Amino acid sequence: MTTLRIRLFGSLHVECDGRDVTPRRAEDGGLLAVLAQRPNELVTAADLVAAVWPGSEPLEPHRLVARELHGVTEALSGADPRLARIDASEAGWTLHLAPGVTDLDDFRAALAQGQADFAARRVRMAESRIAGAVQLASRPAHESFTGPWFAARRQELEGEVLTACLALADAWLTIGADSGLPDRINGFLRRFGSSAALWERLVRAQRALGEDDARIWPTLRRAEAALGPQGWQDHGAALHRARTRPAAVPMAPSRVAALGGPASGLPRPFSVTTADDRVAARPTPPLHFSLFGPFRALRHGRDVTPVGAVPTALLAALVLSRGRSLPAADLAAVMWPGRAPLDPEAAVRMEARVLTSQLRATTPPRAAVERGPDGWLLDLPDPCTDAEDVDALTGAGLRLATEGRSEAAVDPLLDAWTIYGDRPLDGLDAPWFEPRRLELDDRAARAGRLLADALVDATLTRPTTPADRIEYALGLLEGLVARFPRSLDLRERLMTGYHVVGDTAGALAVRDDARHELGARWRGRAAAAIDDLHTMLTRPARTAPAPGSAPVPPAPGVAHVVPQPAPASRAAASAPRTAPAPPAPPQVRLSVLDGSLVAVDGLAVRLPDATSRRMLTALLLRHGTAVADRDLVDAAGVPQAADPSATVDALLAAVRTALFGAGPATTAALAGALTLGTSAPDGPATGRVALVRPGVLDLEVAQTLAARGTAALAAGLAEAAATDLRAALEQVPSRLLPGLEGDWFATERTRLGAWRDRTARACVDAELAAGRTEAAVTDLRGLVRRHPLDERLTEQLMTALAALERLDEALAAYAALDRRLREHLGTGPGPAVQMLRRRLLDPTG
Repeated sequence: MTTLRIRLFGSLHVECDGRDVTPRRAEDGGLLAVLAQRPNELVTAADLVAAVWPGSEPLEPHRLVARELHGVTEALSGADPRLARIDASEAGWTLHLAPGVTDLDDFRAALAQGQADFAARRVRMAESRIAGAVQLASRPAHESFTGPWFAARRQELEGEVLTACLALADAWLTIGADSGLPDRINGFLRRFGSSAALWERLVRAQRALGEDDARIWPTLRRAEAALGPQGWQDHGAALHRARTRPAAVPMAPSRVAALGGPASGLPRPFSVTTADDRVAARPTPPLHFSLFGPFRALRHGRDVTPVGAVPTALLAALVLSRGRSLPAADLAAVMWPGRAPLDPEAAVRMEARVLTSQLRATTPPRAAVERGPDGWLLDLPDPCTDAEDVDALTGAGLRLATEGRSEAAVDPLLDAWTIYGDRPLDGLDAPWFEPRRLELDDRAARAGRLLADALVDATLTRPTTPADRIEYALGLLEGLVARFPRSLDLRERLMTGYHVVGDTAGALAVRDDARHELGARWRGRAAAAIDDLHTMLTRPARTAPAPGSAPVPPAPGVAHVVPQPAPASRAAASAPRTAPAPPAPPQVRLSVLDGSLVAVDGLAVRLPDATSRRMLTALLLRHGTAVADRDLVDAAGVPQAADPSATVDALLAAVRTALFGAGPATTAALAGALTLGTSAPDGPATGRVALVRPGVLDLEVAQTLAARGTAALAAGLAEAAATDLRAALEQVPSRLLPGLEGDWFATERTRLGAWRDRTARACVDAELAAGRTEAAVTDLRGLVRRHPLDERLTEQLMTALAALERLDEALAAYAALDRRLREHLGTGPGPAVQMLRRRLLDPTG
């Protein structure tokens, strides 16, 4: 049997039976490099042209590639067909390569084996294998080629090489620091100087060798210059903590090993490993999609994201909508925003065929784009996205926090934080993705709030917490606020954390920054809690004794104790639940969810026309937030407004006349409950804002109750949480925004529906924890009707029915789920639901 080797790292080199058969022409070498980079996959002519001839648009790309592939087939002609062969079809070309033909295969295999050895505590063997992988990748891949395609692939492979360098540095640190360790890590930094994780390992190595601050400070200055202002802002605090960490503290084990449980003898209240370790070592399913950050598709850890904006947008839309079909017109709007093709069905069919060929592999799991009766859908395993990883980790953290185990809850929530730290669906700019991006951000923000509560409860409120852990917790809270700058709940927890540790100046600065950034958004329970804490902190400095009065000395033997505030979650959950005093008549009610809008003493206030009604609805939906004039014109349905500001002024004048011209008492009541004004929005254009009094607008009341209930659930107060969440859901009608059509309101309806479902899920968790199983069954049936393919919901329903001794209904719920999954996805329920069914059928098994 002949031998064949293809080298992709460095310059392209092909060797067959010891003979150099590297293609001489740059075009031939580029074609071979593209095919070898994606072995055993169909590569279309368009992809090959875009990679090898960037910027060119040949009339017949298939014929051009077929002609130029002659040099590639000649180079591989002497190789055994079992090692390499090229198959051609109308859709493109596939280079079949046996495992181990390319140095990239050897690199990935050695790295995977080394990581597995490290997880099994075979550190010496891991070091040897990972060092071999790093040696194979000593030079960047595809050095011989230029162009955007090769630059992108080179950057991706450099990320894999950085993972290997980090793993090798961890192995060296675990074996033990020696005098040459800093030099070896410095060698990696010459190639990956922008990696904060490598700089941290260098500081840890210097600290382990006993070097003092005089030797470590120059390293920090080099790191600051290499990372840049933003990178230093994000990672500088962690590097300083590595500098001040005592050398006697054991080094944290690899995240791969820690997944199996904490190392013996080492407490694990929360992990101190870096984000790079967590993401790199996180186990992923064979087919996985990354939604946080740039959208990526991974098969067995290998990036198989389609090349090009159009197929990437198609795949992202199908992944986000899996379980239901999308019409061809909607998919065309996603792939070609603003320039829909003449025949959307034909255009989508062509792109779907190409995408299927790229996703299909010789080994399971296989993915295929299929045509259903109502549109197109993607057959995928479940779960398969990092958003579901966030949900699972958040659920684990929530359960631990509900049980009162805040320290244990921090760790899974930290794992979630490493995933949702980036902006979701980054780079996908079609309007269709905006509501999905908002939904993902909402899910991430919920996990962030739970993490903040756990951090405050597990570290900051305990007098025995070491100083380095307190500093670490405060740094994480600051990172959460930076990720979700408009979350008042997170700012409240950060301010509480600073106050608990005695940093009054830091607490006051948090409040000042929040008021400056949020402006009109300053409303709700969290804003009131921040203002109350600010008043308490500043009152001693502003309170003076009465003239002529003498100071009262403290009682002898009695120490002056300053009461410590409760954690944010406890403060929210233990807030008094008595209803506020009813407002003086006439009473104003703003109902935006069911479309009735404004009512005074139960009588509706009539608006002049449907256009004014739509605009007021848009302002109330975004209450407290400035809405740009052009968005208001779109929401109002005014066609082609030449001057959006003038149009909105006219509509606002008509609304004000209708609302504030119905008599003195009604006018006074409405003026105290609703303010329509002008505010500067995020962009340079003029914006309008609606400010409402708390307790008047149904949407604001529902959001406040849901936030309070979620906080109570995180604090372990299940009864109070169930009461508040049930009250929030009672504010929301079954049909949202009735009679309001158009893309603007469709987006809002999607966002509100997603929020309602999240609130309903939290209500179910609270009801189950509080023992309200019958109420939870009712809510779960409604959720299952809206999300028929969500196995987690059916699993909860079966558990609740079994607790009520309604075994037949539980088994019927499993049968219904099995039927739906097989009809829509061609697969059965997952192992968790199957095991639950077995336990129900045989409780003694």
